[in-house]
Amino acid sequence: MGPKSHVHCTVENCKWFEEPNLCVAEKILITSDDFSKELPNEMDVEETNQIVNQKGLSPITECYQSNCKTFVPEDKYDQGLGGTNPNNPDQ
Repeated sequence: MGPKSHVHCTVENCKWFEEPNLCVAEKILITSDDFSKELPNEMDVEETNQIVNQKGLSPITECYQSNCKTFVPEDKYDQGLGGTNPNNPDQ
């Protein structure tokens, strides 16, 4: 098992919110805003395979298309653009 994730959150009324602005959920589902709008609120991380089988993966190109604000397109990351890239120490 790799290092623990450190997920920040600003939704203080969520069950998994913990001070100081952390998400303490063991599992997190991240999808595009478009997919989120089409899925019932009851869909959760446990239904990830069902979502992928039903809709496919949800490729996006920009952070604003997702609720995952740490999103950086992989191709930009590989080029050293956006996010923190360990291969580019100047960032």
